[in-house]
Amino acid sequence: MQEKKINALCVVNKQNQVCGALNMHDLVRAGIV
Repeated sequence: MQEKKINALCVVNKQNQVCGALNMHDLVRAGIV
């Protein structure tokens, strides 16, 4: 994500409907990144 300068991701359900969003700060806070 950092390499491509992507700061946020859309979260979609099985029907490909947007149901949320994540940003880099969310991932860092969760300890994923």
